[in-house]
Amino acid sequence: MVSFNRKNQKLAARRKHGGVTTAASSRNLKLLFAAAFGLLVVGLLTRDDNPDLKQEPSSRYRQQLLGSNTPPPSQGSTPSSPRASLPSDKSTQESLSPRKKLTKPIGQLKASKTPPIEWRSERIRAGDSFAIAMQRLGHSASMVANIMHIGPVAQQLTHIKPGHLLELYETKSGLEQIRYQIDPLTRLEITLNTTPPKAAVINLPVETRFRHTSADIDSSLYLAGLKANLSDALIMELANIFGWDVDFTLDLRKGDRFTVVYSELYLNAEKVSDGQIYAAELVTRGRQLRATRYEDRSGVISYFTPEGKSMRKAFSRNPLPITRVTSRFNPNRLHPIFKTRRPHRGVDYGAASGTPVRTTGDGKVLFKGKKNGYGNTVIIQHGQRYTTLYAHLKNYSRKLRQGNSVKQGQTIAYVGQSGWATGPHLHYEFRVNGVHKNPLTVELPPAEPVKSAEKQRFLAQIKPYIEQLDTLSARQLASN
Repeated sequence: MVSFNRKNQKLAARRKHGGVTTAASSRNLKLLFAAAFGLLVVGLLTRDDNPDLKQEPSSRYRQQLLGSNTPPPSQGSTPSSPRASLPSDKSTQESLSPRKKLTKPIGQLKASKTPPIEWRSERIRAGDSFAIAMQRLGHSASMVANIMHIGPVAQQLTHIKPGHLLELYETKSGLEQIRYQIDPLTRLEITLNTTPPKAAVINLPVETRFRHTSADIDSSLYLAGLKANLSDALIMELANIFGWDVDFTLDLRKGDRFTVVYSELYLNAEKVSDGQIYAAELVTRGRQLRATRYEDRSGVISYFTPEGKSMRKAFSRNPLPITRVTSRFNPNRLHPIFKTRRPHRGVDYGAASGTPVRTTGDGKVLFKGKKNGYGNTVIIQHGQRYTTLYAHLKNYSRKLRQGNSVKQGQTIAYVGQSGWATGPHLHYEFRVNGVHKNPLTVELPPAEPVKSAEKQRFLAQIKPYIEQLDTLSARQLASN
């Protein structure tokens, strides 16, 4: 009871001395609630939909609304119209007025500019088809089918090659153009935003630059050509031009020489391809042989002597690229397997297994198949008088069929060692009216010369190249 009275006395004393404090605290709480409610009302009145402004602290937001030089309002005061207090600065108005109407087209507003759409390119990979490449670029099989339906020109895309470039031009409307690099000098272009769509093969604007070179032959035409900075393709073309008159395996001697006038093709100042040989001279065993390029009125390109005789014969001497003779035409040869005297009625050319075998003249496939000791064999009929035989083959060209027509230089098979053969090589025979002739020495019938109606045109076209050959040959002789 005593303790209870003591507590009541303490409470009474505390109320007696602290009554003012309690009343003051109550009034402060009421004012605090009133101020908070006032700020809430101000916030609702001054609410703005600009998301950038929502992210700013409230004090900074009010400062922006009133301007940087305007002091903040006194505590408890609220602007009656917050938008009326916005400064008249134009840039500030534009940045703070998201509902403002645009007075310029979207394309003219810097912030609204869309970056230009560029070509997308894809390098064709091994094993790719056009459909696979297009799928990788995000286009459907139906799009590929629509492109194929444009026509035969567009259908060249079914033969795309690894390493070549496929380019697409796309806009918001969809795929508009396709470009495919057929080779360094030609391009397939397809336009899809026209009615009907169009496809065309474009010849790129190339620059032809003429070059010339000369070299002495020490061991082979090929090595001499490399020394003279000729590409493999130009060396082979040089060999083909003179191949009807010269056996490059047997006829060349140290000290022989050649001179060539040729072209190179440039695109955007960069070499993209070899051109062609326009004139050439080969001096071997004291003989001077000359050839010039001539394009007739129908666009056919051939090589002729300066007098207009064709460099081409009805037959070439070699059915293989430059190689070596391992066994000659010999009626009394000792057979390497049977060790008996048996006539060797052809020429054996040593070459690596798989080397392409080319027909030496235009004709028709008379026989294709196995033939006793010859193994895999092809026989070509050339007109009424001539036949050629190619034996010990590994396999045949996939398109070769009995009865097919073939062109001179066309690959018909590949070197092997089928039949009675001790190693990979080609056995080649040349027959005239069924009689075996030595392929290395038989006189070959010539091709047609320049037509008399084109003779003057021919002489005018080759004149500058013959003059250049004269100058270069004289220079080479003077330097030796």
